[in-house]
Amino acid sequence: MKIKIIFTIAGLIGLPALLNGQTLVNSPLKNNPMHNRPGVKQGLQQINAANTTTINLLHGRSQAYEWDSVSNGWQWIWQYAEITKYDGKGRIKLDVQIDSVTNDTISKTITSYSTNGSTFDVYYSYQSGVIMQNATLDTTIYDNKENQVKYVYYSLDSTNKWILSTGYIDQLTYDANGNEISDLDIEYNGTWVNNVEDNYTVNAGGSWKTDTTKSWNGIQWVNTSLNDSISWKSWNGINNSQVSSNIGKVWNVSAWKDSVKSFYTYDANGGSIEIDQTLNNDKWVNYSRESQSMDNFGNSTGSTNDTFNGSAWVQTYGEQINYNYDVNNNITQEIDQYYSGSSYVNSNRFVYSAFSTYAGINGVGKSNVQLNVYPNPATETLHLQENINTSENISISICNLQGQVLLVEQINSNDLSAGLNIAVNNFANGIYVLHAISDSQESSQKFIKQ
Repeated sequence: MKIKIIFTIAGLIGLPALLNGQTLVNSPLKNNPMHNRPGVKQGLQQINAANTTTINLLHGRSQAYEWDSVSNGWQWIWQYAEITKYDGKGRIKLDVQIDSVTNDTISKTITSYSTNGSTFDVYYSYQSGVIMQNATLDTTIYDNKENQVKYVYYSLDSTNKWILSTGYIDQLTYDANGNEISDLDIEYNGTWVNNVEDNYTVNAGGSWKTDTTKSWNGIQWVNTSLNDSISWKSWNGINNSQVSSNIGKVWNVSAWKDSVKSFYTYDANGGSIEIDQTLNNDKWVNYSRESQSMDNFGNSTGSTNDTFNGSAWVQTYGEQINYNYDVNNNITQEIDQYYSGSSYVNSNRFVYSAFSTYAGINGVGKSNVQLNVYPNPATETLHLQENINTSENISISICNLQGQVLLVEQINSNDLSAGLNIAVNNFANGIYVLHAISDSQESSQKFIKQ
């Protein structure tokens, strides 16, 4: 089963923008019991991190470095700094990479959100401060249970049209109690084709008992793996919230064969230890161990992978993440290290500054622009107008109800004040959603094309 982590708030943004001060909600879309993460009950309605973030303190600037073993010091990565702006809910709305020496813009990503957390990331690159005609668009769609059901990636061709490059669709089904019971994964590689299908059984509390995975061989579905005998334990006061153990099986011609048995333990901060066992002469013996640690702010401080040599655990891989916090608990510096076989050595360093305070999802967001959109229904042209006192750049996008982006335009607020006409004559008849987002204001409105 493919794990999809739903930190979609960053879009195409680099690593520095993903880590922002206070605790991030640790919200996998679907948690594979074989690779469990604390904090979210698996098998029930999942949480969309883009909408439930409890981040309060966010950095507005980050600088990335890498370790140079020759000079034994830190060197700039690509000589850039990253400038990040957030909306009133603490979600990234603008990420700009600039040259630290010339102060020229290198790239810019504009992110907008729909009401259920679906994201639209438009990425532009620059050369000598001039925008290039190679924009890309990432779109991530959620269903009404806030589970990720579609991701598509578009590129802009020479005629200024968005061309679908890659993507996947998760066709999820639920039982009468709202528990997810199947997931059909379809991927795009020139055409949409079947890829993987998962089917789940659930217990009385709605948690998964089994997870059966099949793969598509071009003709039919073929059994590949089974997570069976999944048991649960309470964590951090939440009953039956985390996987305690499970047995992994593989398909052997006509029957399931035991392959691995896994056990999980958790600490108060959300750190976890997974021990995997395999069969040897019909006996379960230790095989591998994965440990993950978190600090008391909920930020990952590293992980290790060990193998069992018959008598003791031997470390094979590891990473450490070291943070510096200021008096307000902002992360001012992050240093990443990896295990070299005998010790930990420096890898990357990120320096954060220009912090802002947000109130989380219940905080005050951007002003809600009430665009004048007419005629509605529209047949040939849609007219937009709104009096905005400030001169800002505004991203305009139009999507159908399936989340497909049909139009993206960057305009100035002065153009919107004067009135903007958008041709919709080539749109199929139906209902569409128009999104408008600027640094200080946002709007989402439906209109009908007939």
